[in-house]
Amino acid sequence: MKIYIVLFLIVGFLFYWFQVRPVMIRKVCNEYAYEQAKDTGQKRGIGLKEGWYVTDDRDYAYENCLHNKGLK
Repeated sequence: MKIYIVLFLIVGFLFYWFQVRPVMIRKVCNEYAYEQAKDTGQKRGIGLKEGWYVTDDRDYAYENCLHNKGLK
């Protein structure tokens, strides 16, 4: 019976580590990258409309966030 409990805990941990955790990190990084890209555009003063951003800034911030969180 103890082996089933240990096996269940191992499977649960592996599911969290390889399925749930990456999704949560990507969600946080996506929100972070969006905000960073908007702030960068405003600092540059390039005259973007409200809520708009440069895609390269967003992609850079997203990849950097993923790298810092250990996904890339």
